Amino acid sequence: MTLSLILQASVLLSLALFAGYLYRQRTPALLHALDTMTLICVLLLPFLLRMTSFMPTEFSAIEVPAISMTVTGNTASTQPINWMMWVERFYLAGVAAVALRYVVGFGRAVWLRATSAPWQDNVRIHRSIHVPMTFGWLRPLILLPESALDWPTDRRNAAIAHENAHIVRRDCLWNFLAQIACAIWWFHPLTWVIASRARKNAEKAADNAVLRDGLSSADYAQHLLDVARSTAGSWEVATSIAMAEPSMLESRVVAVLDPASPRSPLSRRALTVLVAIMMLSLGFVSTAIQGHAQSVPAGVIEITATDVSGGRTPGALISLEDGLRRTSKTMTADAVGEAKFDSLSPGDYLIEVKVPGFAIWTKGVRLTESSGAKLDATLIPGKIFETMKITASDQPAPSTPPQQIRIGGNVQAAKLVSKVAPVYPQDAKQKGIEGSVFLQAVILKDGRIGALEVLSSPDESLSQAASEAVRQWVYQSTLLNGNPVEVITRITINFTLAP
Repeated sequence: MTLSLILQASVLLSLALFAGYLYRQRTPALLHALDTMTLICVLLLPFLLRMTSFMPTEFSAIEVPAISMTVTGNTASTQPINWMMWVERFYLAGVAAVALRYVVGFGRAVWLRATSAPWQDNVRIHRSIHVPMTFGWLRPLILLPESALDWPTDRRNAAIAHENAHIVRRDCLWNFLAQIACAIWWFHPLTWVIASRARKNAEKAADNAVLRDGLSSADYAQHLLDVARSTAGSWEVATSIAMAEPSMLESRVVAVLDPASPRSPLSRRALTVLVAIMMLSLGFVSTAIQGHAQSVPAGVIEITATDVSGGRTPGALISLEDGLRRTSKTMTADAVGEAKFDSLSPGDYLIEVKVPGFAIWTKGVRLTESSGAKLDATLIPGKIFETMKITASDQPAPSTPPQQIRIGGNVQAAKLVSKVAPVYPQDAKQKGIEGSVFLQAVILKDGRIGALEVLSSPDESLSQAASEAVRQWVYQSTLLNGNPVEVITRITINFTLAP
């Protein structure tokens, strides 16, 4: 979740809030469509703008230069605090907390459907509810409280007509999408304001549908009040649409009794115009904000270091050198993986980004007298190394655990969990052939060995023995920010005649 993305969502929500206030005298069906489409746009914003915050980027294992590192014993190094990781965890905890309420509501809705008694068509009776409600996205269902059987026929018919209006309008689906938007954007207060207003307008639009069928305003308002009296202190399903929620009852009754209140449904023409306006607004906001965010003053180079999953890499060592080697600067990225070089003269520069465990990222850039540059350095994991010793005895001697160069940053290094020791070829033993076989292999996401290449070997029989064994090795998947990735490993098999 980037600052640019939050700013774009804030602009869209603010525009919708202002438009809803400006056109508050319009039909509730139109206002509900405005709020719902705004929430859907905000919900899809990360995907529409191809942001990597919510979508880990896939990559294939490719040839990358190895990082030279020396490991002696169990050396300990102090790593900077990864504030972005903690912010991400806090955000995900908020998403989970909000989603939990909806999950509980969905579970109760499933229970209500399973334990309700059929009455007529898509209407069922349940004694555990106090107010008529509708829930379900594909096969919507109307639930009436058991007390509704004792209601006057006019009141019961009005309640069923109201809930049927929700079904025709597909309000349960729109309400579900609004809940997802609230879970993703739980920290943004405007999301909750727009979602609440959408729910109120959905109720008013359903009320208007009942009134358009010929029921008098006074009678329907009385039915709303009578139904609301039975809901005091009740808790209904969060994923449902209830007929008479006390929090919005007053404004609904006022609208029902107001003869000047607009009651027309949403026309296709109005919906088409609204969709066009929303798409144009989304494109304008995205272009304006991203264009502003990417503008860099003259003489400035800004670098953001991330790994292939989109996570920031704080502490990255970033070097700058000009083509004539007259300017050389080095700095460490801050806690969010960003660094900035300023006061640079026009010319060609080479940027290098180094993070332990990742391949060195390099990029050339040219500065002019009127422009700067903004670079996104995406780092991929470097190679890891395995070493195994095979002696020429009849039985392969137990080898020491494979030594691995630590993959730093947020990479959880691959671990060899199952290995097959190569068998020293009898022909090579008889000829007195020994030496090291160097192999390079791709560790797939599931931990199996993929492409395998012999880099060098003193004898073909040793190459074949080493390759046959290594192809059977299994690793624990390499994780980058919790996501499995492919990595390249360098394996050395030492064949020696001496024990």
